This record gives sequence, C-alpha cells and structure tokens, in this order.
Amino acid sequence: MNLIYNLYIQMKKYLLFILVLIMHTNIYAQKARSINVKRSIESGYTISGTVEGQTDGDTVYICELKYLYLIPEDSTTIINGKFHFKGKTDKAQLRCIVASMHKNPIICPFILSNEKFDIKVMKKEELSTFTGSYNNDLWSEYKNHLMEIKNKCTHNIKWARGVAPTVAQRDSMKEDEENYHREDSVYTVKFLMEKLPSGTSDILLEMMVPLDKTTMQTILDKMGKVCPNDVLYISLMQQRKTERETAVGRSYTDIVLNDPDGKPVKLSDYVSKNKVTMIDFWASWCGPCRAEMPNVVNAYKQYKDKGFAIVGVSLDNNLEAWKGAIEKLGITWPQMSDLKGWGSKGAAAYNVKAIPATVLIDNKGKIIVRNLRGTDLESKLKEILQ
Repeated sequence: MNLIYNLYIQMKKYLLFILVLIMHTNIYAQKARSINVKRSIESGYTISGTVEGQTDGDTVYICELKYLYLIPEDSTTIINGKFHFKGKTDKAQLRCIVASMHKNPIICPFILSNEKFDIKVMKKEELSTFTGSYNNDLWSEYKNHLMEIKNKCTHNIKWARGVAPTVAQRDSMKEDEENYHREDSVYTVKFLMEKLPSGTSDILLEMMVPLDKTTMQTILDKMGKVCPNDVLYISLMQQRKTERETAVGRSYTDIVLNDPDGKPVKLSDYVSKNKVTMIDFWASWCGPCRAEMPNVVNAYKQYKDKGFAIVGVSLDNNLEAWKGAIEKLGITWPQMSDLKGWGSKGAAAYNVKAIPATVLIDNKGKIIVRNLRGTDLESKLKEILQ
C-alpha cells in the first residue's frame, strides 16, 4: 500500500487529465463494460511497446486507476528493448502502462481492448503514441479536442502566481468553467454517437451516466440500430427495465443473499413482518456510507419498536472488512452480501449505481420512496409510524 501511495504522490500531474475527465463528464458509474464489434473477443489483445529511458530487465505494468491509486493488474519484463502483454478482455477498459514504479514513474493512459497494437511510451505522456489501435486512435482524438475546448474556454484565467484573484477574475473563472462544462458535454455526446460502435464510445457513455432522459434515449436508439448485440447496449436496456420495475409504487423485488456467517437472509421475511422495511445499500469502503450510518443507526433505534426494519445489502468484496465495519459502526440489523462489490446481485436487482442508497417498502410490498437520508428519512418514518 505504501508503494502505491508513494506512486500516486509522484504521479499527480499525470493523473490530472484523467481526473479532469472524471469531473467534467460526471462519472458515477463504476465500470466500463463493452468493446466494439471491430475486434474479436476470441483473439484477445496483444500489446508490444517501448518505454523511454527503460532498459532490458526493467518491469512494465498494466495498472487500473482506482480511487486515485494505480493498482497493478499485470506485469512483464523488457527484453531486447521491448515489452509485450497478451491477454483477453470482455470489455474496453481505461488503463495505464506504468514503468519505473519505485521512482519517477512513467505513465501512459490507454484503452485496453482486444486489438493487436504497439505503444511508444514517453516520459511526457502527451508524446506517447499508438500504432494499430482503433480505440486508442479515437481516445487520442477525443482527448486532444477536449483540451482544445478547455484552452478556448479558460483563456480568461490568467493572474500572477501567488496573487489572490479579484472578484472580477473569480467571476470570469466561474463563467469559463461553466462554458467548458457545457461545451465538453455537448462534444462528448456528439463524439460517442458518431463513433458507435466502439470501446471508446462505451467508456465515454458510462462516464456520462446519468444523462437526461432525452439524450439517453437518443443514444440508445442509435445503439439499437448500429449495435443491438453490443454488451453495453444490452446491459443498459436491462437496467432501464429494472429501473421501471423498482420505481416508487411498484411491488418490491425480493433479495436472497448470505449474512456474514454464510447463512441465507431473505428480504421478504422482513417485509412481511413489519410496517416499513428499508433496504440500505452500503459498503465498508464507502466514505459517504460510513458518514451517513449514524443517522441510520439513530433512526433504527427510534422506530424499530414501531414496526421499522432495515436489511443491509453490502457491496463489499472483503468479508473481514465488512464484519469490522458492522461492529465499528454499531449496525445491529440483518446484513446480506454476495461479496462481489459492484457486481452485487442485490444492487443489480434495484439498479443501484451509487451508494449509499435506500429503498423503503410498506407492509403490502409496495415501494414507498427511494434514497431518503438524514432528516428526510426521519421525517418520512415519523409520518408513517407515528
């Protein structure tokens, strides 16, 4: 962990562009799923490349950027001046080639998809090049144009280092940022629609979710015409179906998963016995969930004897971390998880894409309301149970 932390500290300038993308395209979804029809899943990927300043025997990594850390997923050794990776992926993924991990790391963000291509990794990330990769050509085109938009929209942000901006300059900066957000969103939607089907489009689409209903429908209509068998399209359509089926006023969907001791827990057992049952989607690794938990604990203590029950659905993937959080946070209501993180069947049953999330169900099995927290949750429980 110390290695990864030190790596992150040294690499902030290289991560900045990716973080800018995250902030300006409203990333909320945690994964990018599919790849385009131009490549064969069966053939997998083959990556060959060179790294500026690295020699035979040096190690090169493929890393995932996760929660501001670079997590190594694969590694290889440079032989005769080149490195090689070979594998298979069922989805296009945003990854980084990383060399010299212990000191002055060299980083090159790229799209990993089932293609055969070459990478020339340079110490200055903007000088790195790709040959033979359709998705990385698209990714470079997108990044370059996005930077042109940013340069155009933020030309007013120019004041001396160390000098506090004036009110007028702050207003100018705010206006510039708003212009950038607006032009960035318009360009990203236009770009991903033009490049369908592609792994790059899939990644950008998942970065932008949630979108307004009209824009999302336009994109889905296009996908239905040009790539109806695409993994992401099928997944998004299933999510929309689940969203409709678990909307307020609809009957709840049962969940059956194991508790921390490996014993099955059924949501339906609690719905049938209580006036109001709340599904609480959370995880030990989720900061906002832990911050919200004292409010949930207080609500449970106040209303559990008046017909209020909670069933926790954890998106953890580490049993001990889950158990530790339950104890530390004072959680005394039933818990369930399949320990699959964002692959949780419980979360999928209610199309949960961000946590903490809640679903309140009445004793007739109807969904009353979703995503109440803090004082809003307490007010709703008071309305129903007092």
